[in-house]
Amino acid sequence: MSFTSFNLMHCRNQILSLWNRDVTRILPLAECGVSDTHSEDGSPRSSLIREVYAFLDQYVSLFIMLFSHQFSFPLHVHYKNIWMHI
Repeated sequence: MSFTSFNLMHCRNQILSLWNRDVTRILPLAECGVSDTHSEDGSPRSSLIREVYAFLDQYVSLFIMLFSHQFSFPLHVHYKNIWMHI
């Protein structure tokens, strides 16, 4: 399956907007509208959401850690700047 950059960005923005409601906790995948496990009869959109979520889960914490060490401000000040570049 081929996903357009629009689809990828839309899923990314959806996930980040859900997470942005409460940045003090980990966003469960279920709150993104999909189950934790992949099923054969699942929609392509569900698969894309899982893939984007996994990418963000893996790499966003690295970006946050790197940015937080570069600035003396509290980390939450930089969240929106970080998300704009992912």
